[in-house]
Amino acid sequence: MAKLETIAGPNAGVSYPIRNTGVTIVGRDETCDIVLAYRSISRHHAQFICEGDEYFLEDMGSVNGTFVNGEKVSDRVRLYDGHRINLYEIPLVFRGDHYIAGSDSHETAEIEETSYELDVVHDLSQPSMNSITQQKRRLKYLLAINSKLAGSLDIDEILPKVLDILFEIFPQSINGHIMLLDEEGKLIPRAFKQGRDDDSSVLTMIPSNSKLAPEVIRKKQGVLRDSDEVSESVLDEPVCSTMCVPLLSPSKKPLGAIELETAEEINRFLDEDLEVLSSVADMTGLAIAYAKAHTESLARQKYLQQMEMAHEVQLRMLPRNRPDSPEYDFADFYCAAEQVGGDFFYYRWLSPTRLVIALGDICGKGMPAALKMAQMTVRLHHIMETAKSLKSAMQRLNEASFTDIDELEISMTTLVVCVLNIKDHQLSIANAGHIPPICLKSENQNLVHFKHAGDGLPLGVAIDAEYHPATYQLQQGDVVLLCTDGATEAMDTNGNLYGIEGICQSIKKADPSAQAVTNQIVQDVRTFSIGQARQDDMCILAFGRK
Repeated sequence: MAKLETIAGPNAGVSYPIRNTGVTIVGRDETCDIVLAYRSISRHHAQFICEGDEYFLEDMGSVNGTFVNGEKVSDRVRLYDGHRINLYEIPLVFRGDHYIAGSDSHETAEIEETSYELDVVHDLSQPSMNSITQQKRRLKYLLAINSKLAGSLDIDEILPKVLDILFEIFPQSINGHIMLLDEEGKLIPRAFKQGRDDDSSVLTMIPSNSKLAPEVIRKKQGVLRDSDEVSESVLDEPVCSTMCVPLLSPSKKPLGAIELETAEEINRFLDEDLEVLSSVADMTGLAIAYAKAHTESLARQKYLQQMEMAHEVQLRMLPRNRPDSPEYDFADFYCAAEQVGGDFFYYRWLSPTRLVIALGDICGKGMPAALKMAQMTVRLHHIMETAKSLKSAMQRLNEASFTDIDELEISMTTLVVCVLNIKDHQLSIANAGHIPPICLKSENQNLVHFKHAGDGLPLGVAIDAEYHPATYQLQQGDVVLLCTDGATEAMDTNGNLYGIEGICQSIKKADPSAQAVTNQIVQDVRTFSIGQARQDDMCILAFGRK
């Protein structure tokens, strides 16, 4: 009866009978006629066909291939006594029906043994056909990895692809995982594969318990360990060989690690395997770095687009038109430190003779402050329309601010609200921790700061805070200025602040009109802070009795 003989390894000398009629299937699956329980063997790897006195071999679409005398089987191959058969790295010899022990009809025994020894020790000076084929295959896989990595900028897509190809390069692998460092420097598994027939999967962010990965990341050098040094895998499975290599960015910054494990004694990982894995890690590290840069670029672009949209929305929430009054003129200026900010101003007619003028500063900058600014504008509109008095309006605004702490994580707003009666020219002011309005008096050009004991704390500081408005009489030619601390806290290159004194000097330099005063302050603040980045939003509002 024809048979297959194992010619080397721990099963050397073991023979497997081949049926003299029909088909004999070889593979890893228990239903096969000849079961070879190796990871490198496909479930249904190859089949031997007997037709009369002739035997043929066919590969059944195996992952790692079938070889006869060093040539890969692609079509049906007729077998002769003594033919060397490799089911990937499992060395066998075919013995025909008429084989007599001790004879060698094709004088291949010596060649077979020599060939196997070359395969085992990987003598690169005289490589066998199988080792050459193996090197070509691994080169092909490296090129495949390079191609796949070049076609993706998604880390969660890249890593499973890498593991799938690594299991093709190293079919003896039983476990493989790729770990990346998080922002805190902890190793987090991001992709895992167990067994050749399992698809690689993306893992949840659970810290890794790998023993080798921290070492290779620290040393920035791959490590190969055998069973006497590493006895269990990360899944508590027995292993006989483990190799782990670091993932490095182009600047050699550690990004993570790749780790592969095998349980096959005759197919332990070798030094050249570690070199191949290191090459894969180099390509993967570059891909991860580019993917992260791409993600950051997209996030930055998306952020800028959102900020631009928010900027447009915020500008639309600010008054588009100034109040139209034959008795008064108005001017305003707004500039955010970022694309959106927390400063705001507000106009609204309560009646044909009563106008609400408000200016505020939300604690903070950017999107949270902009959201609170939008909310405050809507709240001002509602409360000022329904409040019985300016005092009660301020109390309601303060109470409402405490509901924003959990929603927006912003708890404080400075706000000054004025109600101008254009008929009797009285100005009522309620101040919640804001810079007091400054009035340029026309009769003597003196500056008067509209502040008094009834001014209260910023909104959102104390829920029972009280706000007591004060009323002032405006004379013809008087100009009133409101501004935020973006003007007073503008800084020069020496660290000096522009301050209230600088604002007062700008007011005195300007012509006595709302627009002239506003323009002068903006110009002086910009000149003062040349060479310094703007640190805060700046909002200015002025109005004057004609």
